[in-house]
Amino acid sequence: MFWDCDFVSDNCPTGTVFLGRPWRPTGKTAVLDCRLGAHIAPEGFSPWQSRTDSDLASFAEAGSTGEGAAARGAWVKQLDSQQAEELLRCARKLCRPE
Repeated sequence: MFWDCDFVSDNCPTGTVFLGRPWRPTGKTAVLDCRLGAHIAPEGFSPWQSRTDSDLASFAEAGSTGEGAAARGAWVKQLDSQQAEELLRCARKLCRPE
């Protein structure tokens, strides 16, 4: 999970960097409230071309801003504010167990 991050670059060409791709069939990435530069590819995430089992992978995004936040692939789940807050609540619990 990336939360409240700045994805910036001084020298990457526009649209050439992906936020992630599923290295394993169950890969998961969430990008929440991040600022994305123009170097981020419009589809955001890259599917694993040679895999047929990556339908278990999960890419989610909410609240992204900036030039790199313009569009996303159909496989990227757009979270509403309630879903994003629930994900953050779980992440905080993992980072700071009671």
